Amino acid sequence: MLKEYINSDVVSLKKYFEASDKQKKEFLPFEYSYFFEDFLVEENIEFDIPKEKIEYGDGTTGDGDNLSGYELIEFLYNNNKELFDNFSDYLFRKLFHHELPISDSEYPAWTYFGSNPEIIKNQWLIHFTNDAQSIAKNGFKYGVNDMTKLGLTTSLGEFEKKYGGYNFAYTLKDFRRYGYSGYGKFKYGKEAVVFNASGIKLWHHGDQEPQVIFYGNTAKNIIPITSGDNANWALYGKRGNVIYENDDLEKVVEWLVKNYLQYKNQFLIK
Repeated sequence: MLKEYINSDVVSLKKYFEASDKQKKEFLPFEYSYFFEDFLVEENIEFDIPKEKIEYGDGTTGDGDNLSGYELIEFLYNNNKELFDNFSDYLFRKLFHHELPISDSEYPAWTYFGSNPEIIKNQWLIHFTNDAQSIAKNGFKYGVNDMTKLGLTTSLGEFEKKYGGYNFAYTLKDFRRYGYSGYGKFKYGKEAVVFNASGIKLWHHGDQEPQVIFYGNTAKNIIPITSGDNANWALYGKRGNVIYENDDLEKVVEWLVKNYLQYKNQFLIK
């Protein structure tokens, strides 16, 4: 059952969020090497940064500029593992508390989410949008491919999303509690699509809500819910006819799930 519904992208995402603190720290000094001197100052550590070795044409060697970047961190890893680990601990602490002077979107996704991912297997999900018909017709064409950038995707530009990747949704149970923004409106769009997909459900600390992260191209049976002829929300058939409409989105979703098998050949779906 797991292999049938969960693809490699979801498995990779699950492993990413399940990583131990030790695993998260492992590559931080290489990724954020440019904070090494700040680390030395803030932690009041005296350390003479080694210089790069230069080979001259006559076979002799000399010292050049101070090592920096990847070369410096590699030197620490091989020659001063204690300092390397201290730098890693420093970065982990700073990242966890969002205290590094970098943009919010550059923080690793694990700093925004809980660490206990729940597998969602081929469930009905709901995604809010301002163009439900386009998603129903073309699928989730846009998304974030780099899982480490999923913490604050609203800060990412179109370029980072144009090749497709991970997207966000609610379970049908959660959208009732967390999706509303007030006065009958929803947080992330004026329309919605309901669909089947598998993904990872996590708590987002910043948004204070549970979110399901799924890979866009795995979504099936995408059904748009848009404004109706005589109600706020409606389901339409392939010929543009209203199949069901209601002012309450929850009732439209409930009707859809209950009657999907009977009406599936009539819905405008992908």
